[in-house]
Amino acid sequence: MCEPTPTYNVYSQLLQLRDAQKESEWKTDVGNEYRSLGDLTVGILGVGEIGRVAAKMFKTFGSTTLGLVKTFPPKSPCPSVDEYFDFGDLKTLLRRSDYVCSILPSTRDTNDLLSGDVLQECKGEAVNSSLSVI
Repeated sequence: MCEPTPTYNVYSQLLQLRDAQKESEWKTDVGNEYRSLGDLTVGILGVGEIGRVAAKMFKTFGSTTLGLVKTFPPKSPCPSVDEYFDFGDLKTLLRRSDYVCSILPSTRDTNDLLSGDVLQECKGEAVNSSLSVI
């Protein structure tokens, strides 16, 4: 199941590393669970203007990007999206994504898109980040 973005955990681990460095201790057991963006597949739910910028950012770091669009195929595909999915293939996109970034507008078509058990389709280690109303 997707978990909220662990920003606080990352911050607290960085503080632990900083404090250890001040004491000349070089800890190797803190922060090892990080994954490189270049190794991740990112599902972008909503490839409008903001979604295109997100896709470009993730591609800059080497991520594989999957885009969810209402109209398939998209009229003007974003070159930073590796593969597109329509709403009917949402579960496939979620199963393939390590990171899910929801940038959907609040509309009749999107309001309950992620409700119920649909997020159960996410990978076990998937992270869900929402810039929209879910």
